[in-house]
Amino acid sequence: MIYQYISKPWDPGSLLPTLRAAMDGFILRAERKQLLIEKAIMVRDLIVSDRLAGYGVLAEGINHHLRNALVPVEVFLQLAGGEGAAEYANGMEPEFLEELRQAAQIQVRRITEMLGKLSTIHKVKTPRKDDTLAPADLWREVIAQLAPELEEKNATIALRVPQPVPFVVCNRNRLTQILRLVLEDEIERIDPDGVITIFLEHRAGNEDLAEHICMEISDTGVDVDPVRLASVFTPFFLRPENPQHVSLNLATSYVTLCSLGGWATATNDPERGTVMTLCLPLIAPERSSDKTPLEAWERVLGSAD
Repeated sequence: MIYQYISKPWDPGSLLPTLRAAMDGFILRAERKQLLIEKAIMVRDLIVSDRLAGYGVLAEGINHHLRNALVPVEVFLQLAGGEGAAEYANGMEPEFLEELRQAAQIQVRRITEMLGKLSTIHKVKTPRKDDTLAPADLWREVIAQLAPELEEKNATIALRVPQPVPFVVCNRNRLTQILRLVLEDEIERIDPDGVITIFLEHRAGNEDLAEHICMEISDTGVDVDPVRLASVFTPFFLRPENPQHVSLNLATSYVTLCSLGGWATATNDPERGTVMTLCLPLIAPERSSDKTPLEAWERVLGSAD
């Protein structure tokens, strides 16, 4: 941007004040731009917080009413499986009644687990205590914790860290929750004998993004429809290949990741299929002057519409 034309011959007496005025104008414009960016981030933050609070109200309401509705169902199932089961048979085959009872019990457990996950979506208060963590080591701990689920699916995990990855400063419990929820979602929807690949990389920052750790998760399962990729992190995202899959883990992990100053995306790669990318800044947000990337908030807002 041109501030002022200076004609020759230059007048040294007036040149210095002109340069100072140009510098002051440049600084003012830069500060104004920064203030506008920070204000935009604040507005987006407030909007997202309001929508997440709405999810919380919805979660608590569904939790309360469905749990109360399940009480008589559980009582019936207990009676049907006890000595009084014959009163409910009404001529039906005992094997059929037992099969029906077991199916109902499975659904009750499924609804109860879903409610438990749903109730955690809005619990994303900013953690007070930060830890210095090694992302690769934390992934190995989570993988070990979910070993029984992996064995049941006969699935394998390839953790790839081609270059040394620096430590991150954030809350250990929150980050562990994020990794576990994402991996649980992968294991639940992957086909038997499938492979899950986790790729860790350190990426330098720029004027828009803070220096961060990039964690890419992909698998050998079915790719997500490109049109529906933007909705992957929303609650109850429906997967056509598995309609019974209750997609709450990714929504919870996304919100928790944002509370740590991170962001996430979902893309389709020609070679790797659908890739979930989780990014976490090296320094906790409250200890860093780096800006939160606008893309993260824009994705949440777009998905919530």
